[in-house]
Amino acid sequence: MKGTKATVSALEEAVQLEAQLRAQYGIDVKDLKHDGVCGLASKIKSWKLDVGMWFKRASHETLLLQGDPTYTISDLKQHGSVTDVLNDALTAETAAYDFYTKQAPILRDAGDEAQGHVFQHFCKWHRAHIGEIEKEQRILKQLGETAYLAVNSKHSGA
Repeated sequence: MKGTKATVSALEEAVQLEAQLRAQYGIDVKDLKHDGVCGLASKIKSWKLDVGMWFKRASHETLLLQGDPTYTISDLKQHGSVTDVLNDALTAETAAYDFYTKQAPILRDAGDEAQGHVFQHFCKWHRAHIGEIEKEQRILKQLGETAYLAVNSKHSGA
């Protein structure tokens, strides 16, 4: 089966986007666990698992439509603070949300209603991550970084 140029191009970009986000979340989880911030590490691990499923779906669809599912992971960040982790996660999730929001109607207009529908779901799921990140940012702002770390540490029972 061969997909339209618009569909294959969008899927190839989705593979790249999700692969990068999955890799960054992996580093974030490792670093947060190392620093004892297990509560937030657990939340980011669940986002990583979500992104991994979306990556797998986009990769599978790309192969099915005879696209190129290869990707390159650019430099991953090791953050200096929980604030930086959340800010960068919000930036990445917002970029993903914006990408899928833009691409879904383009795909539908190109005649690929099914993939446009899948992209709408990706958009919805990234929006849910954005909501969770914004909630964590509000809590962090209210408590301050030191208190937030104490609440999210492995010693707090989290």
